Amino acid sequence: MVLREGAETVLTLAAVSLNSTELLSFLGTLAGVSVAILFGVMFVKGSVRINLQKFFRVTTVILFFVAAQLIVSGLHELSENGALPASNKKWRLWDRSCATTCSSLSRSSRWPR
Repeated sequence: MVLREGAETVLTLAAVSLNSTELLSFLGTLAGVSVAILFGVMFVKGSVRINLQKFFRVTTVILFFVAAQLIVSGLHELSENGALPASNKKWRLWDRSCATTCSSLSRSSRWPR
């Protein structure tokens, strides 16, 4: 876990140093590390007083919203790419073609009985 976080930090700092001066990169790194330390201390001190059941209920709801948004975005991208039909008329044609394909496959296949 620590190795992965360290690698992400190195890659982020390398990307930042390509687009800004060294002073701004150093100040940004210093600010980021201090905010991370502050967040870690606050989390450790505050986690003793947090009701974990309520905390995980709230995070579960948030994760459901994130998952729903990812599904909607994925369907939108598939529709824009042409993998899924974009209109109701195209959906009806797609359903018919799938039904025709499935029925022809089931008729042509010879399953041993």
